Amino acid sequence: MSINQSGGSLSEAVRRAYDAGQEDEMLEPMVRADVAGRLDLNFVTLIEYAASLRVRAAFPPERELRHTLTEVLGAAGFRVRKIAESEKATHVGFFFNGKTGDIFLGEERVVVPSPRVEQYAERPEMSAAELAGEIISRLGDDFPQAIVANLANVDEVGHLEDREAVLKAVRTVAGVPAPAEMTGRSLIERKPAGFPPRRKLLLLILDGWGHREEAYGNLIREAGPENFERIWRGYPRSVLDSSGEAVGMPPGTVGNSEAGHLHLGAGRRVFLDRVRVDRAIEDGSFFRNETLLWAMNEARSSGRALHLMGIVSFYSSHGTIRHLFALMRMAREAGVKRLFIYSFVGRRNDMPETGAVYIEKVEDMARKLGVGEVATVMGRYWPLARANTPDRVEKAYRALVYGEGLKVPGNFSA
Repeated sequence: MSINQSGGSLSEAVRRAYDAGQEDEMLEPMVRADVAGRLDLNFVTLIEYAASLRVRAAFPPERELRHTLTEVLGAAGFRVRKIAESEKATHVGFFFNGKTGDIFLGEERVVVPSPRVEQYAERPEMSAAELAGEIISRLGDDFPQAIVANLANVDEVGHLEDREAVLKAVRTVAGVPAPAEMTGRSLIERKPAGFPPRRKLLLLILDGWGHREEAYGNLIREAGPENFERIWRGYPRSVLDSSGEAVGMPPGTVGNSEAGHLHLGAGRRVFLDRVRVDRAIEDGSFFRNETLLWAMNEARSSGRALHLMGIVSFYSSHGTIRHLFALMRMAREAGVKRLFIYSFVGRRNDMPETGAVYIEKVEDMARKLGVGEVATVMGRYWPLARANTPDRVEKAYRALVYGEGLKVPGNFSA
């Protein structure tokens, strides 16, 4: 794909990419033309991503969550089997266990490889059939067990603007309707005499599946998921809130897979790290944070640049552009002279082509504060890959570290 770059701001370059057929989620990396290598850096993160990382976290974990569902079931003698595609393995593991990498007593994890495609619209079925096979093969075991399984199709394909692919993903998860000839009764609903009792639990997480009465724009209803509707009508059910404060997120924000799995496993409300950061900005303690001040003072005293990297959006559960603006104001107050910003755009469920708007707001804020320049822009598809897709992560890495990507000429002083 060829995009004519004639200089100007990165927000303008993003708009030219839209004209060439790109969208925010998979936006190819863009870098300033004269950005040099960026090695030998000290790293600070807002939150702790992994205890093994050699970085300082501004907001480390407050406390460990105990007695999550996996831990409780294991202690009660259940073998807990987690089954998920590689795209969602972290969710049924790390997040479901209360954001810990620990493997609890009796816990077993089965990871089914997600398909290696450019985007899941190419294969809306993903690996659901293989995953279902793994579930079925374990249901017949005699020992007490709990199976926690994730069907990722609706979440992953639903983020893409491909109506037919989304409908196919929904129908994949709902399965095949039973024909009229199948008149047998469910063995779960009514067990025949002499049927041996078994202590079993199946928690099937239909990731991205939601309930809405309104028909307009409701692709789940349009897909006509007969199996799901039969279960919905014929068995006890309940509707849970999955956004905002109900799942520990800021009011009015949409939910996400991380918050959903965390709360399903924890059985209690857990405020997410973003809420902690939001509150710190509101009460002013953010601007006194020892770790953040350390990073900025190191950059100023050594005469080196300060680099800020993250999602640029108003609504992401992982962060908000307000966090970036707070860091930019803090850097100016700390006397930082050179500040470069590395932006990931394409927050899922955002309106199309909002990435350029966000980047323009960052550029405007930099001009207003008199410090900061946008160095790179790329879709979140590249740096935030969860599945076994090292090629995607490498592309982001090489753009961030070596300045590889679509060159956008402009005045830039690295």
